[in-house]
Amino acid sequence: MMGGITTDLHARSTLPGLYAVGESACTGLHGANRLASNSLSECFVFGCRAALAALGEPGVAAEAQTTAVTFAGEVAQPTRSALWEYAGLVRTRAGLEALLDDPTRWQA
Repeated sequence: MMGGITTDLHARSTLPGLYAVGESACTGLHGANRLASNSLSECFVFGCRAALAALGEPGVAAEAQTTAVTFAGEVAQPTRSALWEYAGLVRTRAGLEALLDDPTRWQA
């Protein structure tokens, strides 16, 4: 299914507390047809918008509201390199397991 949940530009649905991004969301951003290559970038944009909007929801813990959002440009280079190498377009089970075995290894 593509675009079943109608959302606003902050990924909010008409049901309070329900956010939708990616293939499940119908943002209206692309009209009647979404090109396949746009789905991933739309997930990044609307995923971030949804997270920021959800932080402002009533009932969200105060500590969550003060948590800084990390954007891709702020991710340490060793982490970015490891994710590209082991979890990028070409990946293997061994590479993914290496990432999971010691996640602190990839942090600067």
